[in-house]
Amino acid sequence: MMPHASNQDTRGIETENAANDELDDVGTRTVRIEALSDAIFGVALTLLVLEIRLPETGSLSASAFAAQLVSVAPKLFAYVLTFITVGQYWIMHRQMMDLIVRFDLRVLWLNFIFLFFISLLPFPTSFVTRAGWLPWAVYAMNFVLIGVTKTAMWRYAYTHAMVDRRVTPNLSHFLTMRGLVSPAVFLLSIPVALINSSVPAFALLLIWPLNMWVTRAHKHAGAVARSNYP
Repeated sequence: MMPHASNQDTRGIETENAANDELDDVGTRTVRIEALSDAIFGVALTLLVLEIRLPETGSLSASAFAAQLVSVAPKLFAYVLTFITVGQYWIMHRQMMDLIVRFDLRVLWLNFIFLFFISLLPFPTSFVTRAGWLPWAVYAMNFVLIGVTKTAMWRYAYTHAMVDRRVTPNLSHFLTMRGLVSPAVFLLSIPVALINSSVPAFALLLIWPLNMWVTRAHKHAGAVARSNYP
């Protein structure tokens, strides 16, 4: 009878510990985090296009309608730029969540802060095409904060052993560096806007080659490590 009671006690302790983990927001089921994140990404991307509207007018000639289309071209460019950049962040966030296998309250809050700045994007996108450097600075800082919070979330999860055990220091360093490329380019684009407010948007074209360079450097470092430790 004693071993049976002992097994019951053990199961009771395990159940209590599991319940305490739930109360402390500690767990391993990240599916709800991912579901909420995907929903907010989807809503933010949908709201972006609502800012692109043609003026409410009656029947127009072909030339007048073409002129209206040209008038919204800057907003359309801002939409495409934001959509592609947010899409890149969604891909990186999905890859990160595939590697994070445990979470605690800090991970949840870092993810909430990250999603807050994602959901805020339709606001600065609505006025980023206005003249002057300040609209661009607000827009760029939104992306800086998105990148910094996402990277902070990854670094916290990695340093607190909340990631897949197959994640090597080299891979973690790569994900950290890749996560900082976009916010670094956005941050550097702000002083450029002080000089010429029409240039910073094109400076963002540096993000993709820089990401490719970071990826290539990571693959090279991995190849060197494998050659040193066959």
